[in-house]
Amino acid sequence: MPLLSVIDLHTRYATRAGVTHAVRGVSFDIAAGETVGLVGESGCGKSTLGKTLLQLVPATSGRVLLDGVDLGALKPGPLRALRPRVQMIFQDAFASLNPRRSVRDTLETILRVHGVSSARERLRQVALMIDRVGLPLSALGRYPHEFSGGQRQRIGIARALLLRPDLVVCDEPVSALDVSIQAQILNLLVDLKREFGLAYLFISHDLAVVRYLADRVMVMQAGQIVENAPQEQLWNSPVHPYTRALIAAEPAPAGRARVA
Repeated sequence: MPLLSVIDLHTRYATRAGVTHAVRGVSFDIAAGETVGLVGESGCGKSTLGKTLLQLVPATSGRVLLDGVDLGALKPGPLRALRPRVQMIFQDAFASLNPRRSVRDTLETILRVHGVSSARERLRQVALMIDRVGLPLSALGRYPHEFSGGQRQRIGIARALLLRPDLVVCDEPVSALDVSIQAQILNLLVDLKREFGLAYLFISHDLAVVRYLADRVMVMQAGQIVENAPQEQLWNSPVHPYTRALIAAEPAPAGRARVA
Protein backbone atom coordinates (compact mmCIF):
# COMPACT_ATOMS: atom_id res chain seq x y z
CA MET A 1 0.00 0.00 0.00
CA PRO A 2 1.35 3.48 -0.85
CA LEU A 3 2.04 5.89 1.98
CA LEU A 4 -0.17 8.52 0.29
CA SER A 5 -2.83 8.00 -2.38
CA VAL A 6 -4.61 10.88 -4.08
CA ILE A 7 -7.74 9.92 -6.01
CA ASP A 8 -9.55 12.23 -8.46
CA LEU A 9 -8.88 15.33 -6.33
CA HIS A 10 -10.57 18.62 -7.20
CA THR A 11 -10.11 21.96 -5.43
CA ARG A 12 -12.09 25.06 -6.37
CA TYR A 13 -11.96 28.63 -5.05
CA ALA A 14 -14.81 31.11 -5.12
CA THR A 15 -13.49 34.54 -6.16
CA ARG A 16 -15.07 37.84 -7.17
CA ALA A 17 -14.37 36.92 -10.78
CA GLY A 18 -16.07 33.55 -10.38
CA VAL A 19 -14.96 30.02 -9.52
CA THR A 20 -11.28 29.14 -9.95
CA HIS A 21 -10.72 25.44 -10.55
CA ALA A 22 -7.19 25.17 -9.13
CA VAL A 23 -6.85 21.35 -8.99
CA ARG A 24 -8.62 19.26 -11.62
CA GLY A 25 -9.02 15.54 -11.14
CA VAL A 26 -5.52 14.80 -9.85
CA SER A 27 -4.55 11.21 -8.95
CA PHE A 28 -1.16 9.85 -7.85
CA ASP A 29 0.62 7.81 -5.17
CA ILE A 30 3.72 8.45 -3.05
CA ALA A 31 5.58 5.48 -1.56
CA ALA A 32 7.29 5.53 1.82
CA GLY A 33 10.77 7.04 1.47
CA GLU A 34 10.13 8.34 -2.06
CA THR A 35 10.81 11.87 -3.30
CA VAL A 36 8.28 13.01 -5.88
CA GLY A 37 8.87 16.30 -7.66
CA LEU A 38 5.95 18.46 -8.76
CA VAL A 39 6.80 21.00 -11.45
CA GLY A 40 4.87 23.53 -13.49
CA GLU A 41 4.62 27.23 -14.11
CA SER A 42 3.42 29.69 -11.47
CA GLY A 43 -0.33 29.61 -10.97
CA CYS A 44 -0.84 26.06 -12.25
CA GLY A 45 -2.13 24.80 -8.88
CA LYS A 46 0.99 23.25 -7.32
CA SER A 47 0.78 25.01 -3.96
CA THR A 48 -2.99 24.54 -3.76
CA LEU A 49 -2.49 20.81 -4.29
CA GLY A 50 0.11 20.66 -1.52
CA LYS A 51 -2.12 22.51 0.93
CA THR A 52 -5.11 20.35 0.01
CA LEU A 53 -3.12 17.22 0.84
CA LEU A 54 -2.57 18.60 4.36
CA GLN A 55 -6.24 19.63 4.67
CA LEU A 56 -5.17 23.28 4.97
CA VAL A 57 -7.39 23.95 1.96
CA PRO A 58 -10.61 21.89 1.70
CA ALA A 59 -10.99 19.66 -1.33
CA THR A 60 -14.13 20.10 -3.41
CA SER A 61 -14.21 16.38 -4.19
CA GLY A 62 -11.91 13.37 -4.35
CA ARG A 63 -9.92 11.60 -1.66
CA VAL A 64 -6.55 11.87 0.07
CA LEU A 65 -5.58 8.57 1.74
CA LEU A 66 -2.76 8.24 4.26
CA ASP A 67 -2.05 4.53 4.71
CA GLY A 68 -5.59 3.92 3.48
CA VAL A 69 -7.24 6.42 5.84
CA ASP A 70 -9.31 9.10 4.09
CA LEU A 71 -8.11 12.37 5.66
CA GLY A 72 -11.01 14.37 4.26
CA ALA A 73 -13.55 12.13 6.00
CA LEU A 74 -12.02 12.49 9.47
CA LYS A 75 -13.48 14.59 12.27
CA PRO A 76 -11.14 17.19 13.85
CA GLY A 77 -9.92 14.93 16.69
CA PRO A 78 -8.77 11.96 14.58
CA LEU A 79 -7.37 14.32 11.92
CA ARG A 80 -5.31 16.12 14.55
CA ALA A 81 -3.92 12.78 15.71
CA LEU A 82 -2.66 12.09 12.17
CA ARG A 83 -1.26 15.56 11.47
CA PRO A 84 2.22 14.76 12.84
CA ARG A 85 2.65 12.24 10.01
CA VAL A 86 2.34 14.84 7.23
CA GLN A 87 4.05 18.21 7.60
CA MET A 88 4.91 21.16 5.35
CA ILE A 89 7.89 23.41 4.67
CA PHE A 90 6.60 26.72 3.33
CA GLN A 91 8.10 28.90 0.61
CA ASP A 92 8.09 32.10 2.67
CA ALA A 93 9.82 31.12 5.89
CA PHE A 94 9.45 34.62 7.37
CA ALA A 95 5.68 34.80 6.81
CA SER A 96 5.19 31.30 8.21
CA LEU A 97 6.87 32.13 11.54
CA ASN A 98 5.18 34.17 14.28
CA PRO A 99 7.30 37.34 14.66
CA ARG A 100 6.32 37.68 18.33
CA ARG A 101 7.51 34.23 19.34
CA SER A 102 11.06 33.09 19.91
CA VAL A 103 12.29 30.01 18.09
CA ARG A 104 12.10 28.04 21.32
CA ASP A 105 8.50 29.07 21.95
CA THR A 106 7.50 28.29 18.35
CA LEU A 107 8.98 24.80 18.46
CA GLU A 108 8.01 23.91 22.02
CA THR A 109 4.39 24.87 21.36
CA ILE A 110 4.19 22.15 18.70
CA LEU A 111 5.33 19.51 21.16
CA ARG A 112 3.04 20.82 23.89
CA VAL A 113 0.00 20.68 21.59
CA HIS A 114 0.86 17.12 20.62
CA GLY A 115 1.13 15.83 24.16
CA VAL A 116 4.74 16.30 25.34
CA SER A 117 3.93 17.60 28.83
CA SER A 118 7.45 17.66 30.29
CA ALA A 119 9.16 21.04 29.78
CA ARG A 120 12.54 19.36 30.12
CA GLU A 121 11.72 16.81 27.41
CA ARG A 122 10.37 19.52 25.10
CA LEU A 123 13.58 21.52 25.44
CA ARG A 124 15.67 18.41 24.84
CA GLN A 125 13.86 17.56 21.61
CA VAL A 126 13.91 21.15 20.38
CA ALA A 127 17.63 21.52 21.10
CA LEU A 128 18.44 18.29 19.27
CA MET A 129 16.46 19.32 16.19
CA ILE A 130 17.77 22.88 16.02
CA ASP A 131 21.29 21.48 16.18
CA ARG A 132 20.46 18.91 13.49
CA VAL A 133 19.43 21.59 11.01
CA GLY A 134 22.69 23.45 11.56
CA LEU A 135 21.76 26.28 13.92
CA PRO A 136 23.43 27.09 17.27
CA LEU A 137 21.51 26.56 20.50
CA SER A 138 21.64 30.33 21.05
CA ALA A 139 19.11 30.58 18.19
CA LEU A 140 16.38 29.31 20.51
CA GLY A 141 16.17 32.64 22.35
CA ARG A 142 16.01 34.76 19.19
CA TYR A 143 13.14 35.95 16.98
CA PRO A 144 12.50 35.47 13.22
CA HIS A 145 13.62 38.95 12.19
CA GLU A 146 17.07 38.28 13.65
CA PHE A 147 17.84 35.54 11.11
CA SER A 148 18.81 35.44 7.44
CA GLY A 149 16.51 33.84 4.88
CA GLY A 150 18.47 30.60 4.87
CA GLN A 151 18.50 30.43 8.67
CA ARG A 152 14.73 31.02 8.79
CA GLN A 153 14.22 28.18 6.35
CA ARG A 154 16.29 25.93 8.63
CA ILE A 155 13.90 26.85 11.43
CA GLY A 156 10.99 25.94 9.14
CA ILE A 157 12.61 22.57 8.43
CA ALA A 158 13.14 21.97 12.16
CA ARG A 159 9.48 22.76 12.80
CA ALA A 160 8.34 20.36 10.07
CA LEU A 161 10.51 17.49 11.30
CA LEU A 162 10.00 17.93 15.04
CA LEU A 163 7.08 15.47 15.14
CA ARG A 164 8.97 12.90 13.03
CA PRO A 165 6.60 12.89 10.02
CA ASP A 166 6.46 10.23 7.32
CA LEU A 167 5.81 12.73 4.51
CA VAL A 168 6.91 16.34 4.12
CA VAL A 169 5.39 18.63 1.50
CA CYS A 170 8.13 21.07 0.46
CA ASP A 171 6.46 24.08 -1.19
CA GLU A 172 9.20 25.87 -3.16
CA PRO A 173 11.44 25.87 -0.05
CA VAL A 174 14.51 27.34 -1.77
CA SER A 175 13.03 29.64 -4.42
CA ALA A 176 13.51 32.80 -2.33
CA LEU A 177 17.14 32.02 -1.40
CA ASP A 178 20.48 32.89 -2.97
CA VAL A 179 22.01 30.16 -5.12
CA SER A 180 24.74 29.25 -2.62
CA ILE A 181 22.19 29.02 0.21
CA GLN A 182 19.88 26.96 -1.99
CA ALA A 183 22.59 24.34 -2.31
CA GLN A 184 23.06 24.16 1.46
CA ILE A 185 19.33 23.74 2.13
CA LEU A 186 18.92 21.13 -0.60
CA ASN A 187 21.81 19.08 0.71
CA LEU A 188 20.36 19.34 4.22
CA LEU A 189 17.01 18.02 2.95
CA VAL A 190 18.77 15.08 1.25
CA ASP A 191 20.65 14.24 4.46
CA LEU A 192 17.50 14.48 6.58
CA LYS A 193 15.59 12.24 4.18
CA ARG A 194 18.20 9.52 4.61
CA GLU A 195 18.42 9.96 8.37
CA PHE A 196 14.69 9.99 9.12
CA GLY A 197 13.39 7.85 6.24
CA LEU A 198 11.23 10.67 4.91
CA ALA A 199 9.09 10.86 1.82
CA TYR A 200 8.94 14.25 0.09
CA LEU A 201 6.53 15.93 -2.27
CA PHE A 202 8.89 18.60 -3.57
CA ILE A 203 7.07 21.46 -5.31
CA SER A 204 9.17 23.70 -7.54
CA HIS A 205 9.30 25.56 -10.82
CA ASP A 206 13.07 24.95 -11.01
CA LEU A 207 13.71 21.81 -13.04
CA ALA A 208 17.39 21.64 -12.05
CA VAL A 209 16.47 21.45 -8.37
CA VAL A 210 13.84 18.77 -8.96
CA ARG A 211 16.23 16.79 -11.15
CA TYR A 212 18.74 16.71 -8.30
CA LEU A 213 16.25 15.59 -5.64
CA ALA A 214 13.42 13.59 -7.16
CA ASP A 215 13.00 9.88 -7.77
CA ARG A 216 9.91 10.60 -9.85
CA VAL A 217 8.50 13.80 -11.37
CA MET A 218 4.94 14.94 -11.99
CA VAL A 219 4.26 17.79 -14.39
CA MET A 220 1.27 20.02 -13.67
CA GLN A 221 -0.50 22.27 -16.18
CA ALA A 222 -3.68 24.22 -15.47
CA GLY A 223 -4.52 22.14 -12.41
CA GLN A 224 -3.95 18.74 -14.03
CA ILE A 225 -1.08 16.23 -13.89
CA VAL A 226 -0.15 15.86 -17.56
CA GLU A 227 2.87 13.59 -17.06
CA ASN A 228 4.13 11.36 -14.24
CA ALA A 229 7.35 9.42 -14.80
CA PRO A 230 10.64 8.36 -13.20
CA GLN A 231 13.11 11.23 -13.19
CA GLU A 232 15.51 9.92 -15.86
CA GLN A 233 12.69 8.79 -18.12
CA LEU A 234 10.99 12.16 -17.95
CA TRP A 235 14.15 14.04 -18.91
CA ASN A 236 15.29 11.60 -21.57
CA SER A 237 11.93 10.77 -23.16
CA PRO A 238 9.25 13.35 -22.26
CA VAL A 239 5.86 12.46 -23.69
CA HIS A 240 3.61 15.49 -23.20
CA PRO A 241 4.21 18.64 -25.29
CA TYR A 242 4.09 20.81 -22.16
CA THR A 243 6.81 18.72 -20.52
CA ARG A 244 8.97 19.05 -23.62
CA ALA A 245 8.41 22.81 -23.59
CA LEU A 246 9.43 23.07 -19.91
CA ILE A 247 12.62 21.09 -20.51
CA ALA A 248 13.44 23.11 -23.62
CA ALA A 249 13.10 26.32 -21.58
CA GLU A 250 15.41 25.06 -18.83
CA PRO A 251 18.52 27.29 -18.46
CA ALA A 252 21.85 26.01 -19.73
CA PRO A 253 23.98 24.15 -17.14
CA ALA A 254 26.17 27.21 -16.50
CA GLY A 255 23.10 29.04 -15.17
CA ARG A 256 21.99 26.36 -12.75
CA ALA A 257 22.56 26.15 -9.04
CA ARG A 258 25.34 23.76 -8.09
CA VAL A 259 23.75 21.45 -5.57
CA ALA A 260 26.17 18.55 -5.53
